This record gives sequence, structure tokens and C-alpha cells, in this order.
Amino acid sequence: MGPLRIALVVEAMDTGIAQLVSLLASGLDKNGHEVHLLHSLRRTDREILRQLRTRSKVHCIAIDIARTVHRTDFSAGRAVRRYLRRNGPFDVVHGHSSKGGALARLSAVGLPGIRVYTPHAFYTLSPGLSGVPRVVYGTAERALASLCSTVVCSSMAEKRHAETLGIAGEQLAVIPNGIEPPVLAAPARDQFGFPDDETFIVGFVGRLEYQKAPDILLKAIARAAEADSRVRAVMIGDGGMESSLKELAARLGIADRVAWLGRQPSDRYLASFDILAMPSRYEGFSLMPLEAMHAHLPIICTPVGGIEETVSHGVTGLIVPIDDSEALARTILALARDPARRESMGAAAHRRAQSFLAEGSVAATEKLYFEILENRKAKKVRERDRAAASDFRAPEGPASG
Repeated sequence: MGPLRIALVVEAMDTGIAQLVSLLASGLDKNGHEVHLLHSLRRTDREILRQLRTRSKVHCIAIDIARTVHRTDFSAGRAVRRYLRRNGPFDVVHGHSSKGGALARLSAVGLPGIRVYTPHAFYTLSPGLSGVPRVVYGTAERALASLCSTVVCSSMAEKRHAETLGIAGEQLAVIPNGIEPPVLAAPARDQFGFPDDETFIVGFVGRLEYQKAPDILLKAIARAAEADSRVRAVMIGDGGMESSLKELAARLGIADRVAWLGRQPSDRYLASFDILAMPSRYEGFSLMPLEAMHAHLPIICTPVGGIEETVSHGVTGLIVPIDDSEALARTILALARDPARRESMGAAAHRRAQSFLAEGSVAATEKLYFEILENRKAKKVRERDRAAASDFRAPEGPASG
């Protein structure tokens, strides 16, 4: 099959999902495909869009899409469908994350081409989701799955979760995320305002939201600092919990041990960390461990999402239970007191990171598109042949005269 015409539909273009979608769009363009990226007006990273617009076969289209369920969803769906009809036909319509995935699948019903969905972490993975919402979201995911050819999970853990939602295993594919190796700024530990170079710096990069469990990290930092005064934390990111987290740090007596940098490119700071902490409550396949691994950083994380694919406990990092600040504190202290182990883990992490590059992820996605299209074509041929055979009526015996 020749070059494809592909529509990517996504709500958020200012998060890790934006980075993944951007890498996919750029890779598909590099491979000769035409890509139309339909994204939200509300959450966009201008630099990411600027870079995408330099691609000859990538077209970026802004649509008013709300972040959560909203009264404007119907009009957003109409806008997506209108674009698909006027600018199609598309060989592939690929929705990303829950909102983009819903819009892509519903808006493309009855139109040519195949429909694909990548959740980037099902919302139902959240341990904080209560009974009724969990049933509602799970039912929605199961129903919408019937409107697409394939649901692409980023890890085996996410695939197993999809099966618990009632999505058939044969409809699921697993394509781990990949990134371009970050270009790291030189170490500059004094930029954080900590007192001396002997400080042990625990880095956190992510949204300051329940999913990422920054509150658990602060509690662990407080415990660890009681035993080792060198321990400090650098928090990169913003979000709805920011004010309450700063209040928590003050109550824990560690306000002077935490640097809040807000939303910043991680590659400016990774080389200045001693370790990366990722105490998430749930994930699909976070990019942050990959970036840290490329930076030769040991990782302390929880067993969520793609961690089983990326972090080997005791080799490239250490895995602690979810919501366990005491275990996290003990693990921070263990690495703070063992620089040789940190160095060994960092080297192993860097080697492991070479298995998760954007080029491989794009190639796997492209291969999936072609496989689905070929299977669809073969199915149509079989159906046509069966129809032709049923129309043929052979004589039952010799004619009498």
C-alpha cells in the first residue's frame, strides 16, 4: 500500500500526550504519509505546534474541545466530522486520550477508513475513582471500543486493564511509547538555591495532580530528611494541587528543602538531579522514566503502567508500593547513602533506554495501520466471494425433454 492519509484527533496538546502525538505526526510525515492533526484550542504548546507546522505533510487544525465532559462536546464532534468529510477520505482516523478518542470514533462513524484509539492511560485506572463513576467510565470505554478497529495500549498492564473493562483481547494491541533522547543542559545544582554541593537532590517532574502523587513524595522527603539532612526535592510542574502541596510542605517542616520550579522543560534540570522519583498512583506509559533513563538517572517509582517494561527492580531503579511514603523514604535514603549503586543503576538505565526510541514506536504504529487496512481489504474480498458464490445456482441434474 502507498502513503496514507491520517487524521489524528487529540484534546490536550500541552502535556506528555502532546509530545507523543507530535513525535507520531513527525515520524509519519518523515515516512511519506499525510497527517491532519485536529487538536484543542484551549490546551496547546505553541512550540510543539510551531515545530509541527514546519513539516510539509502535517496540517494542524484547532477546534474548540473542552478538557472534560462539557456542553460544547456536541459542537466539537460536529466540527471534527465536518472536517473529516470535507478534507477526506482518510485511510486512518486515530483518536488519542479519552476525549480525543471519543470524538474521533463517534465523528468518523460511516466514513471511509479505519478508526484507532490510544487511551494514554484509561481513566478507570485511577484508584481514586469511586464506584458509580468507575462503572460509567468503564461502560463508555467498552461501548466506544465497538466503534474502532483497534485499541492501542502502551503497556501490558494497560492491556490487562482493558480486558477487565470487557474489551476483547483480539481488539487490543500493545505499542510501548518511545522518545527522542533529550539534549541535556549541563549540571547546575546551585540554581535551586540549596545551601551546598553535598545536597542529595530528588527530582520530580509531572503535573501536580492526584494521579502523580506529589503529596506522597513530600511526606517521604520529610521522613528521609529526618535521617539525612542532605535530602532535598526539586518539583517541576504545575497543577491543581500546587497550593495545597506548598501548605503541606510547610506543615511538614520542609518548606526550605523543596524548590518549586513550575512548568519547565525537564531537559534543563535532569543532569542536576541525583535520582528521579515517580510515585504515581496510575499511568499508561509515562515518558518521564524514559527521559530520566536517557539522563543516566536511577528511578524510584511505583508499579504502574509501563514500569514493568522499562524499570527493572534493583537494576535500573527501585519499585515501591503505591501510596507508601514510608517505603519511598527508606528507598530514597538507601540510594542517598550508596553513590556506587546509583552510578551502576544510572548506567544500566541509560542502556535500557535505547530500546524505547520514537522511531520504533512510529514504525510499530505504521505497521499496525497497514495490517488493519490489509485485513479489512481481505475481509471485503472474502465477503464479495461468498456473495458471488451464493448467487450461483448450479443445475441439480440433467434437463428432461
